[in-house]
Amino acid sequence: MIRLSDTLKTLVNRNPLLLFGLGHRLLNLSQTSQFLRPVVESRAKKEVKPTAILMGLSRLQRNLGKATHTLEHFRLDKITIHSDLCSLSYPRHPDLQGKINRLLQLIEKHQGYVNVTEGMHEVTLLIDQERLEDAKRLLGDRPKNENSGIASIGVQYNEKYNRIPGMLYQVIQQFAFQSINLLEIASTHTEFIFYVPQKDAHLAFDTLYNAFGRHAE
Repeated sequence: MIRLSDTLKTLVNRNPLLLFGLGHRLLNLSQTSQFLRPVVESRAKKEVKPTAILMGLSRLQRNLGKATHTLEHFRLDKITIHSDLCSLSYPRHPDLQGKINRLLQLIEKHQGYVNVTEGMHEVTLLIDQERLEDAKRLLGDRPKNENSGIASIGVQYNEKYNRIPGMLYQVIQQFAFQSINLLEIASTHTEFIFYVPQKDAHLAFDTLYNAFGRHAE
């Protein structure tokens, strides 16, 4: 039988926000109990009273020091900014890929920036603002959405972090604290690329550097 105390400890230790909030006495435990109840009941496979969760959180909080270490297990190797970008989104159809290939050849010739994200029904391109008219000319179709004034924040990290649950959540959480709107997210095996309004680019860079930069070790 799974004990409630063990369930709560596991949930808190795997959630940097909960760990930080409990360690610094920032959370309303009654509201936190209500919030966690569905997750706790899923793990316990039975109904659990909010008062029992509240008592468990209270005991857990007393045993926590200030959780200033919650972000120390994740470090970024490199952070880069690329500004003056724009985005174009198109409905996906059979002829679109050939048009995108011609655009990619043009951008490669000029050593420009490009990122293509393909979904089941839609394709989004992130390119240099100066290539916008070339893109519209080569792609032909009217874009479903067009956005300008975008900057990319690219981060590189050690592949060992891919085994850490909630790693991406930790990064996005920092943007949420600063009210930075994430317009797009792309990824590879050891990279995340966050697209933000250009006016927030330096704030986004500083936020990630201060939270996850190597200097913070």
